[in-house]
Amino acid sequence: MFAVEPHGVGQHGGVSSVYWAYGGGLDTMYTVWNPLSVAQQMQLILVGDTGATIYSVPIRLAPGASQTIDLYELFAVGAADAAGRVMPRGPMQGNAILTGPKNDTTERLTVVISGGIYHSKTATCGETCETCDGFTSVSASPDPASIAVSGSTQMSAHYTWYTGYQYDWTSNSQWSSNATGVATIQTTGQSSPGMAAGVSAGSAQFQALFGEIPANAGQICTEGTLPACPDGDPYADVPASVCVLTVNNPVNGQVFSLSSNYNSATIPLNASSNCTGSSVTWQFAYSYTAGNGTPYSSGVGNTTTSLGQNGNWQSSGEGGQGTITASATATGAMGPLTANLVSYIDGTTIPNSTITSQLQNLYSSGATRDLLTGIAMLESNYQQFVTRELYGTSGYWPNESYDRGSHVGLMQMPNGMGDAFDWTQNTADGASLFQQKISVAQSVVSGYRANCSGLPGLTAQQLENDALVYYGPYGASGPYYVPNSGCSGWNVNPNNSNGVTYANSVRGQMQ
Repeated sequence: MFAVEPHGVGQHGGVSSVYWAYGGGLDTMYTVWNPLSVAQQMQLILVGDTGATIYSVPIRLAPGASQTIDLYELFAVGAADAAGRVMPRGPMQGNAILTGPKNDTTERLTVVISGGIYHSKTATCGETCETCDGFTSVSASPDPASIAVSGSTQMSAHYTWYTGYQYDWTSNSQWSSNATGVATIQTTGQSSPGMAAGVSAGSAQFQALFGEIPANAGQICTEGTLPACPDGDPYADVPASVCVLTVNNPVNGQVFSLSSNYNSATIPLNASSNCTGSSVTWQFAYSYTAGNGTPYSSGVGNTTTSLGQNGNWQSSGEGGQGTITASATATGAMGPLTANLVSYIDGTTIPNSTITSQLQNLYSSGATRDLLTGIAMLESNYQQFVTRELYGTSGYWPNESYDRGSHVGLMQMPNGMGDAFDWTQNTADGASLFQQKISVAQSVVSGYRANCSGLPGLTAQQLENDALVYYGPYGASGPYYVPNSGCSGWNVNPNNSNGVTYANSVRGQMQ
């Protein structure tokens, strides 16, 4: 019999600004800075004083970049967020929560946030307060526990979020026993994390290490008195002819699919204003996050349209989640008019005949013209994209490798924006890699022949078999062929049966 005493640890996480206001001469602005050497995605969620979410602002920060969010400007622009909400007229006040793109308790941010509230009528400023939100307590049960020798019991670990909601963290905790001769316990990665087993009579203490869970850090306020929201018409001091840029196309949150040559999407553009202007400049930046959490980004695309007129932007080998920014100048505007929205580009179904023709052309001078089709069939089942959910949207998304994204697409190339969304780049990179493996095979054969007098060369198809082994996951165990004991010919390598099977499977699945 033994007693169990649980333990837990945590680290700081998300940020919540506890006050904002706009209207009646008030305006709140936040600046968010990314101090990391990698890009970060997040969102600022505005919650009104009734507790309801009124607006969400997507934020993507490049390494070292910052972004300022002006709440009154969000109202003036009038653009809808991903859920179709627009900023209400006001006066408004409430809480603003800075969180990850999924608003998930497991997401962590490393950011610097600064906020301020300005009162235009009195020309005074107020400070904001920030809170690091997270868990308030951790626990394990049963506590204490008694287990018979040769018996077992399931331990559970939980943490309580600042909202009062309790999360089960049993499978994610690192469990350990300080007396394994008395009792053992399974940990993360084993079949039943938290399962304790009695070994002999005595007492033992279990520890559940929670890892990186954001801890509630309390409120941090700077000095200053926050101005109150005044009564009356909140925009009595705002001219009636405020210039606003309205994006009519695309719609915020819209999903576009690749269509032109199955690797490019056409995005319709139209922005108008209640003030006179000429041109609109559009910027497009897309990012794709693999299942293993690795982010990939495109360059920034640009185009220009006439204000109020229809136009198009054609993507090029990119997809995932995109930030679209429209900007224009207009007569009477205090400065540039801008509007931001989010859109998505997913993949599409590519006809098998189109894939086959591409792969045959890429290897038209090879000994076995259809050989690359067998690689594509074995590696990806002839699919650049598969139906799954990403960014909360079900669609055709990149076909990732078994480890959730180190490799991708038809030829399972190392992941990247181009190889994920441009099937022609993926197949061309696969063909280039296979040619490199042919060169490797030729070099290995030359080495064998230099040390083995009278050994004949391999045929072109035999060299392909060697190259297939090197292309697949078993190349480290040697080529398809090795010299026989008398150096008079070649035998199938008996020490790399997996590699031989891979190469034979490729030939068996050629289209």
